Amino acid sequence: MKITALGLAIVLLGGVVATGLVGPFWWGGPGGTPYAHGPAQRWGTASPGAPSGKPGNRVLPQSLRGRYPSLTWNQPQNEGSVATPPAAATTGFDPKTSTEIPSARSAFDTTYANTDGTETTEFSTVPVNYRAADGWRPIDTRLTSDGKSGWRNTADSVGLDFAPTATSPTLATLDTGSGHQVSFGLDGAAAATGTVSDSTITYPAVRPHVDLKLEARPGGVKETLVLDSPDAPTTFTFPLRLNGLAPHLDHGQVVLADSTGVTKAVIPAGDMLDAGAARSAGVTYKLVGSALEVTLDAAWLREPARQFPVQVDPTVKMPVDGGSGTDAMYVQDGVDSAKGDQDLLVGTVNGHESASYVKFSDLVSKLQYHTIFGAQLWMVEYNSDSCKPREITVDPVTGSWTGGSGYSWPGPAVGGSLASKSFAHGYIAFGHSSSDCPTAGETLDLGAGGRDLVQRWVNGDQANNGLSIRGSSDALSGKWFTGTGTANPPRLYVTHSPYNASYSIPNPVPNPPVLQNQDGKIKVSVTNKGAESWAPGSYYLAYRAYNTATGASVTQQRAANLTSTVARNGRVTLDATIKALPPGKYFLDFTMVHTGGQVFTDYQVPPARLVLQVFDIPPVVQELYPPNGFQAPTLSPQLWARALDIDAPPSSSLQFKFQVCLRDDAGNPTGCTDSGYTTKQAWTVPAGTLNWTNAYMWRAYVKDATTEVTSPYSTILTSVPQPDITSHLSGAPYGEQHQDFDPQVGNYSTAAVDASVSTVGPQLTLARTYNSLDPRKDGLFGAGWTSTYDMKLVPDNDGSGNVVVTYPDGQQVRFGRNADGSYAAPAGRTASLTLDSTSWKLLDKSGSTYQFSTAGRLNRITDNAGHAMVLTYDTNTGKLSKAQISNSQTNTAGRSLSFAWTGNHITGVQTDPVNGTPLSWAYSYTGDTLSKVCGPASACTNYGYSAGSHYRSAVLDSHPESYWRLGEPDGTAAGSEVTVNLGKDAGTYSNVTLGAAGSLSGTTDTAVSFNGTTSAVTLPKGTVKKSRDAAVELWFKNSLTGSGGPLLGYQDKALGSASTTGVPVLYVGTDGKLRGQFATGSVNPITSATAVNDGKWHQVVLSSLGTTQTLYLDGAKVADLTGKQIDASLLTFNQLGAAYATTPASWPAWGATAQRSYTGAIDDVSLYSGPLGAAAVASHF
Repeated sequence: MKITALGLAIVLLGGVVATGLVGPFWWGGPGGTPYAHGPAQRWGTASPGAPSGKPGNRVLPQSLRGRYPSLTWNQPQNEGSVATPPAAATTGFDPKTSTEIPSARSAFDTTYANTDGTETTEFSTVPVNYRAADGWRPIDTRLTSDGKSGWRNTADSVGLDFAPTATSPTLATLDTGSGHQVSFGLDGAAAATGTVSDSTITYPAVRPHVDLKLEARPGGVKETLVLDSPDAPTTFTFPLRLNGLAPHLDHGQVVLADSTGVTKAVIPAGDMLDAGAARSAGVTYKLVGSALEVTLDAAWLREPARQFPVQVDPTVKMPVDGGSGTDAMYVQDGVDSAKGDQDLLVGTVNGHESASYVKFSDLVSKLQYHTIFGAQLWMVEYNSDSCKPREITVDPVTGSWTGGSGYSWPGPAVGGSLASKSFAHGYIAFGHSSSDCPTAGETLDLGAGGRDLVQRWVNGDQANNGLSIRGSSDALSGKWFTGTGTANPPRLYVTHSPYNASYSIPNPVPNPPVLQNQDGKIKVSVTNKGAESWAPGSYYLAYRAYNTATGASVTQQRAANLTSTVARNGRVTLDATIKALPPGKYFLDFTMVHTGGQVFTDYQVPPARLVLQVFDIPPVVQELYPPNGFQAPTLSPQLWARALDIDAPPSSSLQFKFQVCLRDDAGNPTGCTDSGYTTKQAWTVPAGTLNWTNAYMWRAYVKDATTEVTSPYSTILTSVPQPDITSHLSGAPYGEQHQDFDPQVGNYSTAAVDASVSTVGPQLTLARTYNSLDPRKDGLFGAGWTSTYDMKLVPDNDGSGNVVVTYPDGQQVRFGRNADGSYAAPAGRTASLTLDSTSWKLLDKSGSTYQFSTAGRLNRITDNAGHAMVLTYDTNTGKLSKAQISNSQTNTAGRSLSFAWTGNHITGVQTDPVNGTPLSWAYSYTGDTLSKVCGPASACTNYGYSAGSHYRSAVLDSHPESYWRLGEPDGTAAGSEVTVNLGKDAGTYSNVTLGAAGSLSGTTDTAVSFNGTTSAVTLPKGTVKKSRDAAVELWFKNSLTGSGGPLLGYQDKALGSASTTGVPVLYVGTDGKLRGQFATGSVNPITSATAVNDGKWHQVVLSSLGTTQTLYLDGAKVADLTGKQIDASLLTFNQLGAAYATTPASWPAWGATAQRSYTGAIDDVSLYSGPLGAAAVASHF
């Protein structure tokens, strides 16, 4: 059952008029003459106006929460900042240390890996590699024996064979592959034997004044007729032997094509070059049968200015140099431009200002979007006008061009110079046989301008029109460089990297922080500036950590993976993980990595540098309980701290020490007591340490192996806990005393005076007060009514020693017992309570003393003048029989009131005789409710009541920490009735059915239904484990068809997660019996004797005090569990209607599944931070 509340309705009979429901009812004698008036007293008025006098002070006092705000702690974090890393020195190519990358070969270039992480590609104007069956291989033009007496080239896609003597009809043979060959001889050649040097074979004096040189070149053979006299022949016939090829003339050159017309080889138009660098194109070709007739310009050869020897060049080679886009030419003032196959002229050559142009077109396709670090042009100067150094410049070409004739001085447009250098090579002074400044190669570093130029080329921002090499107009500034068709053609060395990226770190402080045992997170934005897209799995973000003090490398770690492809110029923001680091200060260089080991930082890509300070963090106090300003309901509260040793090794543990001190008037701690260090994170303040109605300061000390930290002070107020409802009844402090209805608690009160006898001393009056929220039924005048004669003193039976005094108006006040036996009144009340060997004495602020027997029965009321009213009780029944004034030691028989009883309630009250006849009042009851009062004049008042419930009042009177009625009609929030919590203890509904029929009769309150599978009401974390001394109370109705299940549980992880520790605090077993146990480290739940799966509502209370747990069912004690204290420090997650059992088999009748849900309904759940005694439990039922 549950406590029934009664709403009062009053009906007056016999013509007596009531002055108002709030005021007293005055009984008149015959003729309206009043009987035996007592002293004038103000009980109230029916007037709706405001009370007389000045308006009261309506300013609200500051709340406890305002005076004692929640404590806060700084969360650990790193110190981080973004720094610019030092620029890496780019050394580029070094012939001693750079190594070729064979996989990067192509026909016209070779790439080297440099020690600084960059790559350098050497671009040539002639093929340097050929494609073999297993990939690209270097071309080797050196001549080696063919094993027969002849010679052949070492390695190339074109086979070259040379005869041992000049008379051979196959003096030279070029094999282009696929069965195609070109061979030729020289008619009239002398039997000269060839002499080999490197890639050249020389046949001396093959004709008068003529030597023949055949030089193996990549993809072809260069034939040079060296004429040492103007008397040398001017016509030469070369018989051709062709296999699968047919010759024809095309614009001055011989084209050798296969049967389909595809050109397989060419013999470009020849030219002549004398020793003075004079050049002539006077070389003509004629096909005579299967022979090629070459005719030289005899007039040019016989010019007086001619300097011998003169070199004549007809060359046989593969067409278009294997497809290279490389080009070269020179332009001269007053002379048509010419291709730069043999020579590249610069400066004033033979009186003509000259400039050369070189273009390496393959560069763009090879290095597209690469990062360029530098470029150097290498050229060989083999002749000059003097050995005095003359300056040349290298300029970017801004106009397009194609090597050959048709360009006049100064040639295609150029930009500002990129580089300059002075030197001279190859000049042979008159009378000397060798040069004092021999032929040599020169490297011109193109500098930052050249670097940026090439970068624009490969990025597609500017057309690659090549470079121009230019000199001065000085008459002796002429320079001759070897051309693209020579053994030493120009080369361009470009240092580059295929990798490039830019980074940004918006917030340099990791969140969560990086600790010794915890990874941190930071966002890094990365933009792809490289040559290719970044695909997931092929690229990732990493970092390298360095000690800032020593620069020593600490670690390299993968930080984040790509989840999608990042195209060039695409940007992505990654959640980078920073692995745990020991305390210290670090540089973290974030860089992209190409899977396989290519770290962008190693390829001269600047990283994003984070300067990170990882602190040696001492233990961190995260939470204290009780909270600051907590009003402790006991003098032995449990103090609890949660702390984290953030950077502790796995095997370490924290130690805790708790200190509690009295707070003096200045707010400083004094008289401190501590627990000493222990591994327990909770400590119960020993009995005798605290006294009621004081303010205490407490704090927690936490230490690991090396460091001790202290929490801020938190305040505990030992205010004696008052009944939440009955302490507010009628004229309670701070209540609405001048109103019938008190909105603070929802109480309606009224009063009536039945008898008032004039006397000296304490009032000899029978005044009754009614309170609608009063849950008590044992009043002398029935449920809800109290009077002076209902005053009593009742000890709490929870082991605290506290007592509750009931005042005449029904208000109840709890006095707290201190360890020295004294009693403390609640804050704001001036009263003292003492106990001696014979009685209790209550002294109020008026000086009146109320004396109670040791059993708590009111015996005497004495005013400050020593006048007393003595209460007499029937010796047989123990019931009140008389209240009599005793004014002095000699006059102990003053006026009196006598009382008659029927059952447990007074049914008659009578005064001493007045004019010979006593005045009498009669009282009638229906059950425990007062239904009728009749006075001396036979006028009667009838009382009617409407049914309700006092359960809420009874629960709140027991001072719960939280109280969930579970009566919401909709929504997901389960609100708490404890309003001072400001909603912070609200629960959350999950898969439950709201609006089920509730357990309270006479109300519209509803309950929550649970489906047995997924239903739960999640309570705020740590709610159940807050206090060692605790109680939980709820009502449940088990489904007749369900298997019961958990009513309340807590565990170390959220429900549904992989918990490792869990306790079903209350559950109905598969056998239908109720079981209950708070966590103690062992399994031994208290079990009801009878089953509760009968489809009816049942009340359950599980209460704990010290090492004793008690289970109550339907108001009656089931049994105790003794010997162990509650230990629930890890069980932070708690919920109604679901629970997790660590080892299901060890819990009786739990079932085989670790996690279970309840099948049935739950209503009115209350949680207390102290125990509930048997009397309180019974009163709630």
